[in-house]
Amino acid sequence: MIECASKEYRFEEERLSVGVSIGVAIYPEHGENDTQLLSSADSAMYEAKKDGKDCFHFYNDVLNTKLKRIMRIDTLIKHALEKMNLKSTTKG
Repeated sequence: MIECASKEYRFEEERLSVGVSIGVAIYPEHGENDTQLLSSADSAMYEAKKDGKDCFHFYNDVLNTKLKRIMRIDTLIKHALEKMNLKSTTKG
């Protein structure tokens, strides 16, 4: 798939290069429903993007740990921002 998609294309007078990053998740190890599988594959795809174009990554437990940490930090930041907003609006 990567080889087929990673070609140079011509559009009118322009040359276009396409890079491919693929994330692979396997049922049921990486998710028991479509939402979980897509989330796992998405995490693996972002790891592939970090390595540059034209590569793939399988989902693994290290990615799961990173994803959980990122989601927890995101939640904490959102709560902190909400608290800051409440404090600034109640000061009058």
